[in-house]
Amino acid sequence: MVVWYNIAYIEIEYLSKKESNMSDRQPRLPKILLIDDEEVNMDLLERFLGKGYDFQRARDGAEGIARAKTEKFDLVITDYQMPEKNGFAVAHELEGVAPVIMVTSSPAEKANKAMRQENLTIPIFSRPFERLYNFQAKVAEMTGNRPR
Repeated sequence: MVVWYNIAYIEIEYLSKKESNMSDRQPRLPKILLIDDEEVNMDLLERFLGKGYDFQRARDGAEGIARAKTEKFDLVITDYQMPEKNGFAVAHELEGVAPVIMVTSSPAEKANKAMRQENLTIPIFSRPFERLYNFQAKVAEMTGNRPR
Protein backbone atom coordinates (compact mmCIF):
# COMPACT_ATOMS: atom_id res chain seq x y z
CA MET A 1 0.00 0.00 0.00
CA VAL A 2 2.81 2.40 0.72
CA VAL A 3 4.18 2.01 -2.82
CA TRP A 4 0.76 2.68 -4.38
CA TYR A 5 0.33 5.79 -2.24
CA ASN A 6 3.71 7.15 -3.34
CA ILE A 7 2.90 6.54 -7.02
CA ALA A 8 -0.54 8.17 -6.67
CA TYR A 9 1.01 11.13 -4.88
CA ILE A 10 3.63 11.54 -7.63
CA GLU A 11 0.90 11.34 -10.29
CA ILE A 12 -1.23 13.98 -8.55
CA GLU A 13 1.81 16.21 -8.13
CA TYR A 14 2.70 15.75 -11.83
CA LEU A 15 -0.84 16.54 -12.98
CA SER A 16 -1.13 19.64 -10.82
CA LYS A 17 2.24 20.93 -12.12
CA LYS A 18 1.10 20.23 -15.68
CA GLU A 19 -2.13 22.20 -15.10
CA SER A 20 -0.29 25.16 -13.62
CA ASN A 21 2.15 25.18 -16.54
CA MET A 22 -0.76 25.11 -18.99
CA SER A 23 -2.35 28.15 -17.32
CA ASP A 24 1.00 29.96 -17.64
CA ARG A 25 0.89 29.44 -21.42
CA GLN A 26 -1.96 31.81 -22.17
CA PRO A 27 -1.61 33.44 -25.56
CA ARG A 28 0.49 36.59 -25.50
CA LEU A 29 -1.55 39.73 -26.01
CA PRO A 30 -0.29 42.13 -28.66
CA LYS A 31 1.69 44.89 -26.93
CA ILE A 32 0.66 48.43 -27.90
CA LEU A 33 2.44 51.61 -26.90
CA LEU A 34 0.09 54.59 -26.56
CA ILE A 35 1.84 57.96 -26.85
CA ASP A 36 -0.19 61.02 -25.90
CA ASP A 37 0.24 64.00 -23.61
CA GLU A 38 -3.43 63.72 -22.52
CA GLU A 39 -4.24 60.83 -20.16
CA VAL A 40 -7.93 60.97 -21.11
CA ASN A 41 -7.07 60.22 -24.75
CA MET A 42 -5.10 57.12 -23.74
CA ASP A 43 -7.99 56.03 -21.49
CA LEU A 44 -10.38 56.35 -24.44
CA LEU A 45 -8.10 54.42 -26.78
CA GLU A 46 -7.87 51.57 -24.29
CA ARG A 47 -11.66 51.53 -23.96
CA PHE A 48 -12.22 51.64 -27.72
CA LEU A 49 -9.82 48.77 -28.39
CA GLY A 50 -10.88 46.55 -25.50
CA LYS A 51 -9.12 44.00 -23.33
CA GLY A 52 -7.40 42.04 -26.11
CA TYR A 53 -4.20 44.08 -25.87
CA ASP A 54 -1.34 44.78 -23.45
CA PHE A 55 -1.27 48.59 -23.30
CA GLN A 56 1.77 50.58 -22.25
CA ARG A 57 1.86 54.38 -22.05
CA ALA A 58 4.23 57.25 -22.76
CA ARG A 59 3.34 60.87 -22.02
CA ASP A 60 5.21 62.52 -24.89
CA GLY A 61 6.98 61.74 -28.13
CA ALA A 62 10.48 61.67 -26.65
CA GLU A 63 9.50 59.15 -23.95
CA GLY A 64 7.60 57.07 -26.49
CA ILE A 65 10.53 56.92 -28.90
CA ALA A 66 12.90 55.89 -26.12
CA ARG A 67 10.57 53.11 -24.94
CA ALA A 68 9.86 51.83 -28.45
CA LYS A 69 13.59 51.58 -29.14
CA THR A 70 14.28 49.58 -25.95
CA GLU A 71 11.14 47.42 -25.72
CA LYS A 72 9.37 45.30 -28.34
CA PHE A 73 5.93 46.62 -29.33
CA ASP A 74 3.56 45.14 -31.88
CA LEU A 75 2.15 48.60 -32.57
CA VAL A 76 2.62 52.23 -31.56
CA ILE A 77 -0.38 54.56 -31.53
CA THR A 78 0.69 58.18 -31.27
CA ASP A 79 -1.04 61.51 -31.03
CA TYR A 80 -0.04 64.11 -33.60
CA GLN A 81 0.18 67.26 -31.47
CA MET A 82 2.46 66.88 -28.45
CA PRO A 83 5.20 68.92 -26.81
CA GLU A 84 8.85 68.15 -27.63
CA LYS A 85 8.36 65.62 -30.43
CA ASN A 86 5.10 65.41 -32.36
CA GLY A 87 3.57 62.35 -34.00
CA PHE A 88 5.48 62.87 -37.25
CA ALA A 89 8.80 62.88 -35.38
CA VAL A 90 7.70 59.68 -33.62
CA ALA A 91 6.73 58.03 -36.92
CA HIS A 92 10.01 59.03 -38.61
CA GLU A 93 12.18 57.83 -35.72
CA LEU A 94 10.33 54.53 -35.38
CA GLU A 95 10.48 53.60 -39.06
CA GLY A 96 11.64 49.99 -39.14
CA VAL A 97 11.30 49.68 -35.35
CA ALA A 98 7.53 49.28 -34.93
CA PRO A 99 4.41 49.94 -37.01
CA VAL A 100 2.77 53.28 -36.19
CA ILE A 101 -0.79 54.61 -36.31
CA MET A 102 -1.34 58.32 -35.76
CA VAL A 103 -4.44 59.86 -34.20
CA THR A 104 -5.24 63.55 -34.31
CA SER A 105 -7.96 66.01 -33.47
CA SER A 106 -7.13 67.91 -36.68
CA PRO A 107 -9.47 67.45 -39.65
CA ALA A 108 -8.56 64.39 -41.73
CA GLU A 109 -7.79 66.44 -44.88
CA LYS A 110 -5.34 68.68 -43.01
CA ALA A 111 -3.66 65.69 -41.35
CA ASN A 112 -3.34 63.80 -44.64
CA LYS A 113 -1.84 66.85 -46.37
CA ALA A 114 0.72 67.27 -43.58
CA MET A 115 1.54 63.57 -43.76
CA ARG A 116 2.22 63.79 -47.51
CA GLN A 117 4.52 66.76 -46.86
CA GLU A 118 6.35 64.68 -44.25
CA ASN A 119 6.65 61.84 -46.80
CA LEU A 120 4.96 59.34 -44.47
CA THR A 121 2.65 56.49 -45.37
CA ILE A 122 1.12 55.48 -42.05
CA PRO A 123 -2.53 55.13 -41.12
CA ILE A 124 -3.96 58.31 -39.61
CA PHE A 125 -7.32 58.66 -37.86
CA SER A 126 -9.09 61.82 -36.76
CA ARG A 127 -10.78 62.16 -33.39
CA PRO A 128 -13.54 61.85 -32.58
CA PHE A 129 -13.53 58.56 -34.42
CA GLU A 130 -16.46 58.73 -36.80
CA ARG A 131 -15.74 55.24 -37.99
CA LEU A 132 -14.62 53.48 -34.84
CA TYR A 133 -14.87 50.08 -36.53
CA ASN A 134 -12.27 51.13 -39.16
CA PHE A 135 -9.85 52.15 -36.40
CA GLN A 136 -10.41 48.93 -34.45
CA ALA A 137 -10.03 46.84 -37.61
CA LYS A 138 -6.77 48.59 -38.59
CA VAL A 139 -5.29 48.00 -35.11
CA ALA A 140 -6.34 44.33 -35.24
CA GLU A 141 -4.83 43.96 -38.71
CA MET A 142 -1.52 45.59 -37.78
CA THR A 143 -1.10 43.53 -34.59
CA GLY A 144 -2.38 40.25 -36.03
CA ASN A 145 -5.02 40.20 -33.28
CA ARG A 146 -8.33 38.56 -34.10
CA PRO A 147 -11.48 40.19 -32.71
CA ARG A 148 -12.58 38.60 -29.47
